[in-house]
Amino acid sequence: MDIERRVPWREVEPLPDLNGTIEPLLKTVSILRDAWEDALCGASPEDVLAVRERRLRHHAIETGIIERLSVTTIRRLQTETLQVLQPWSGRPGPRALKQAVLTSPR
Repeated sequence: MDIERRVPWREVEPLPDLNGTIEPLLKTVSILRDAWEDALCGASPEDVLAVRERRLRHHAIETGIIERLSVTTIRRLQTETLQVLQPWSGRPGPRALKQAVLTSPR
């Protein structure tokens, strides 16, 4: 049974003033953004396209490396788990699993 729940509307309050530790960081980001916009203004459309394509290739390589590392780690853990559980026949219960982990060589 679906019960509809209604939340009363509240006006959005303005954000509080920035504290002193965040403000310098935001100024740094603004400076970098301004420098990037200046560089874009002086670049040809071909240069902008080439930079974007390089950046996309770089991100694709990083993503592939991270994904490959993740898959490799999962496979290694699965293999190690199977090696630890191999001495037990049948389906190991929670006690057997705990014992396997406690007695496995590290």
